[in-house]
Amino acid sequence: MQKTQSRVGISITAAYFALLIAWYWDQPRLIADLKPNELGDFLAGVFGPVAFFWLVLGYFQQGEELRQNTNALEMQAQELKHSVEHQGEMVVVARQQLQTQIDAIKEEAERRVRAAKPKFRFTKVGHSIGSFGILLNIRCQNVGNTATDINLAFTNTELSGSPSPVPRLATGDYWDIQCKVPERLVLPTELRILYTDALAVGGVAVFRIDQKPNGDRFDWTFHEEQV
Repeated sequence: MQKTQSRVGISITAAYFALLIAWYWDQPRLIADLKPNELGDFLAGVFGPVAFFWLVLGYFQQGEELRQNTNALEMQAQELKHSVEHQGEMVVVARQQLQTQIDAIKEEAERRVRAAKPKFRFTKVGHSIGSFGILLNIRCQNVGNTATDINLAFTNTELSGSPSPVPRLATGDYWDIQCKVPERLVLPTELRILYTDALAVGGVAVFRIDQKPNGDRFDWTFHEEQV
């Protein structure tokens, strides 16, 4: 557009001066006879329209440049907006990926914690009656990971004969426990097993002791409680 305007301006200017030259060619004495002040006015009159023409043409060219610059700025603004939106989307995706990785790490850590814990199962081996009351034989088997520093305690103070701590129970190992039960023990009651798991973290397993349905009063069930 600017090149076209320049060419038009040059063509019009050339045509204008061509007309002046043709006019001067027909009347050479007219200009030669002019006084200096008249010659100055003549030249001002000759070149004034040309200067004004180029001034107007320059105004339009500047307006066209401004429009082009405005369009370029608008395009840059749109590209910047799209870039910001794209960066925002990338941030959201990166945040989701990071959260997924964090969740996976947490899940793996929780899985390792669960896998490191022992799991105890209780069964009644038998019981006998003596002058002191009832001697109940219970077997505690570890079906989970290895546990160390195992200690067992009943929360009911009427029960006695809790065994000494066991230094280690590997997977599949069992622990035979004997406890003295009073004739008038009120169920349910509770026992706790304190231990150290395979990750060297201390833990506690809590079991609720109750009587089996349709069983004798020493036929107990052991329900593990969530701690």
